[in-house]
Amino acid sequence: MDRASTLSLHERGQIKVLASTDYTAKQIADVVKHSRKAIMNFLRHQEEYGTKKSSRRPSKLNGREKGKFCGLRRITRSASLESVGLVALMLQNLRCGECWTSVPILFDYGYRGVHN
Repeated sequence: MDRASTLSLHERGQIKVLASTDYTAKQIADVVKHSRKAIMNFLRHQEEYGTKKSSRRPSKLNGREKGKFCGLRRITRSASLESVGLVALMLQNLRCGECWTSVPILFDYGYRGVHN
């Protein structure tokens, strides 16, 4: 089950005002359209609300290193697209009736030749 979104700044303000005017948690929940439990949690821990630290594993790469990696990945992707284009060109030449010997067998990529 997915976690609901946190209360917006506007909703938090509404809850504070309504709570100070003696609305019950159920009445506030009806106005703000969030659960009574969410309202109670916010009223109980207003200072800490929405400040939970991430429990994710920290990244080994900083922002600069991530940028380098993405650039390298982009270059690799374009290079692999070029090789795919080369294979397509060779297949097109085959369809045009060129000799089989002009097409190299590409064992590195799992291709064992073209069979009709």
